[in-house]
Amino acid sequence: MEHILIVGGTGVLAGVTRWLNGREHKLSIIARDQDKLRQISSGCTFPDDNHLISLDYGNSHQLRSNVQDAQKKYGRFTMIVA
Repeated sequence: MEHILIVGGTGVLAGVTRWLNGREHKLSIIARDQDKLRQISSGCTFPDDNHLISLDYGNSHQLRSNVQDAQKKYGRFTMIVA
């Protein structure tokens, strides 16, 4: 299973998020709005394969820390979609 990072996966990339999830990839999805993250994830074929990260992209320390944690937990990213 590939591990893919999607930055902004609840907006314009929502369709890409659902498509990649349907291909049974592990997704780490970053977005600002926790409710939108939950909504997009629940609409996926395999919602348990989604790692949801709610944060403000402008906080570089928080962004770096969450990305590093996701890679430690699920392995290196094989693709980044932004």
